[in-house]
Amino acid sequence: MIEVLLQNGTIKKISSLDELDIDRSEILCVNLVEANEQEMIRLSKEFKFTFQPLDKRNEIEISSRYVEEDSHIFLNLTIPNLTEQERIEEGFVHIVILEDLVILNSNGISKISLMQILKNRIFDIDKNFSGQRISLLFLSALTDYYADLIELISKKVKKYFKKVLNLKNISLEELDNLTKIKLDNIQLKECLIELQRIILQLKRSPLIDEKNKKFLIYENKDLAVINGHINYNFDRLNDLKENISSKIELEQNQIIKIFTVVTVCIAPPTLIAGIYGMNFNIMPELNWSFGYPLCIFLMILSIIITLAVLKLKKWI
Repeated sequence: MIEVLLQNGTIKKISSLDELDIDRSEILCVNLVEANEQEMIRLSKEFKFTFQPLDKRNEIEISSRYVEEDSHIFLNLTIPNLTEQERIEEGFVHIVILEDLVILNSNGISKISLMQILKNRIFDIDKNFSGQRISLLFLSALTDYYADLIELISKKVKKYFKKVLNLKNISLEELDNLTKIKLDNIQLKECLIELQRIILQLKRSPLIDEKNKKFLIYENKDLAVINGHINYNFDRLNDLKENISSKIELEQNQIIKIFTVVTVCIAPPTLIAGIYGMNFNIMPELNWSFGYPLCIFLMILSIIITLAVLKLKKWI
């Protein structure tokens, strides 16, 4: 499927390029949602640019996420894609900035509507429909999208904090959940750093005019604020991990303490049993009718005395 954003603010959905019978001057953005290789090549020929298929996205080096031609700019972005389970997965978007419009290849991004995000930003903020401006507004919309994801992660962390405080026993599942939240934060951090680098490269580009460069400066400041929130979430997750580790350590100490008390209490009866278990001929208690009850009594008494001493010392 292909989505086409028009000057009048409508989004036209077509199944193939054969249905693209729209005047180029009326088009703001073309988004390839589900397009095959042949359609990508046809689109690049029609709009006169070199298109790099999205399925080769993993082969693109970090330094090649931004490519500048004589009259076009190519961006390869990693997008945090929010799943139905509110997990963050990596999605990849290929952006071509032309003089009059923008081409998006969003194969693999199915959980968010990039075209709707772009439409809202264009018609709510700016009426200057140049290719540069559209692409910058799209990046600006991504900044707000990242901010929403940060808020979602922050809510998860806060909710998990409250849950851990009420837990008496920490299970392996809880530790895995904590790791998953941290992984979401890591993926969001990586996507944001990549976006920051691309914005910095756009600011240096001679193809971007001064007005749009000032716009990028403000966007970079917004990303810096979001980055601060991401780092704050890392701090809170580390605090939470320390809290869980402390609880686990206290539980282990309590178990060791119980074993220690049991060992100390058993030691005196064991000593008494050991003494009367010796094979000596002269042991008066062996022939005494109260010898056995006395031995049992001494064992019980030694346990009581040991517990009393430990209690008196406030060790238990």
